[in-house]
Amino acid sequence: MDDLHTAWQRLARAWAESEQKWNDPVRHDFDNNYWQPLAQETQSTTKAMDRLAQVLAQVRRSVQ
Repeated sequence: MDDLHTAWQRLARAWAESEQKWNDPVRHDFDNNYWQPLAQETQSTTKAMDRLAQVLAQVRRSVQ
């Protein structure tokens, strides 16, 4: 989970930095149609994985 979070942070930083050199309508289209939906989906997935990890930890505690 931490690997996914760390990788996403690195990718998000790289994307933000790319705007300094790539700032045209194509980038804005990519941002709106691909990057933003991916960012939202990644955030939702990360939250769901956190919840799943909590449930699994609770199950492990109850089984022991």
